Amino acid sequence: MLRKRAIRLLIIIFGFYYYSYVSYAQSNVSVPDTVIPRGKIYSIPISGKIDISNVDSLRIRLQYNARVIDIKSAAGNDNFIMNCRTVKITNQDLTNIDKATIDVSCDSISPTTTGIFCMIDVEGLAGPDSLTNLIPIAVYVNGNPDLLALSDAGLIKVPGPPVYQRFPEWLGQNYPNPFSGYTFFHLSIENETKVDFKIFTNDGSEVISKDENSESLQLYKVTSTGNIKINRFEDVIDKGNYELHFIPDAELASGSYFLVMLTDNGIYNIRFLYLK
Repeated sequence: MLRKRAIRLLIIIFGFYYYSYVSYAQSNVSVPDTVIPRGKIYSIPISGKIDISNVDSLRIRLQYNARVIDIKSAAGNDNFIMNCRTVKITNQDLTNIDKATIDVSCDSISPTTTGIFCMIDVEGLAGPDSLTNLIPIAVYVNGNPDLLALSDAGLIKVPGPPVYQRFPEWLGQNYPNPFSGYTFFHLSIENETKVDFKIFTNDGSEVISKDENSESLQLYKVTSTGNIKINRFEDVIDKGNYELHFIPDAELASGSYFLVMLTDNGIYNIRFLYLK
């Protein structure tokens, strides 16, 4: 009786340590949740670790809804697990377009196999408010499947076109907010007018105006065939819907700011948050 209990106890202990070892040692591939505006291309990191020594080649298979996103290209560098400058994209299978698959692969692998594998450039296709999971479904190391590899899917959202409110003058909240690289504001003009844009700190100090920094503030008219850049701010602009793109320069500090829009008919402002 005691012998049977001892054997059972050893089996439980062995199973616990084996499970702990496998859980710790497993490779994993992860994709972050991302919002990609329709028609825009964003770079998404594929990260994780490979718990196998002497890795010469690596291939990751991704599954996604090809109606919602398009994987355009992939890139590695010396700081990534995949050192290839141009990571190969192969074996695209669109037989089931809602569950399309594609492989990203590289034959130059860093000795450090934990961190970012590569960056993939993804274009948002569908709308409004379409969703898809970008799922790592298989990992191949040196041509062989890593059957114990874990995956963490990323939820990719492609928001629909903005809905513009219809009243004489309107300045909408920027997207994304907060932001670090660039952001854009939607605005509506009902009648022909001159327009000016300025950015202020919370204490009222002016930091940017369209005259001083035309490269940071770029205005586009929204049309059914695409956006048209307004090259001369001093010109009168006609009625319609517009986007103001804001690309901060390196000197702008992180913090909360106000965008102010001045027209012949009024003054409008929106608060936004910039994070370097």
